[in-house]
Amino acid sequence: MLRVYYIVRLYVNLHVMRIKPLIIALFFLIVPLLKTAAQPLKGDVADYITNNALTNVTIQNINTQEKVITGADGTFQINATADQLLQFQKEGYQTVRVRIPKQKSFPYFKITLEPDAMPVQPAIPLDDYEAYKADSIRFRRLYAHELDFARLSAAGVMAHPFSAMDKQNKEIWHFQDDYNEFEKDKYIDKMFNPKIVASITGLKGDSLQTYMYRFRPDYTTLRQMNNYNYYMFIKKSSRIYRGLDKERSSH
Repeated sequence: MLRVYYIVRLYVNLHVMRIKPLIIALFFLIVPLLKTAAQPLKGDVADYITNNALTNVTIQNINTQEKVITGADGTFQINATADQLLQFQKEGYQTVRVRIPKQKSFPYFKITLEPDAMPVQPAIPLDDYEAYKADSIRFRRLYAHELDFARLSAAGVMAHPFSAMDKQNKEIWHFQDDYNEFEKDKYIDKMFNPKIVASITGLKGDSLQTYMYRFRPDYTTLRQMNNYNYYMFIKKSSRIYRGLDKERSSH
């Protein structure tokens, strides 16, 4: 009987000795997995230009395929681990991808999305623009004689000094300069008008007038802008104006 007991005990000890390495191996395999388990990552998404919260932005973990959508306040929460890739996507905006940093705890993520370079409505209504062109043509015809009057070059001044010094000629050339400036100001007024600026910025009253005075573009810059550049110019400059306005009111 005693011999049977020792045989059984020896068998159990040998079995335990075989199991121990397996348990230790499993321990070292499981612990790293626990350390890299997915953690809830929180943040919010806003418009790059206006800084307003963006709702219905789709956030996808590219590695796990999990998807969530931002709420009305632009906030989100999604599970992720270090080095995974998150994608932020919304119609009308450029897609953004963010690699999760390798650290024990995740920071609060603040993501901004830039609008796509989509066609923008004409800067001024078509009827207004046609009226502006019609006025320009009418005035051009009205003052055609003065506007078409030849100007003297540097060599011409040397060759015809009396013409260069003639009072009437000088008045015509001065009128040409004034007319060109008048046309440029009229173009700026038509393009950079309160109705369009207010619709893009949301500014009203004195704030609108102050903004338009401070950020009135010059003729050359305005001529070089396409519709999208013009829209972005007003968006970005209005953000700067609002920042300056808040800073001034806080003092």
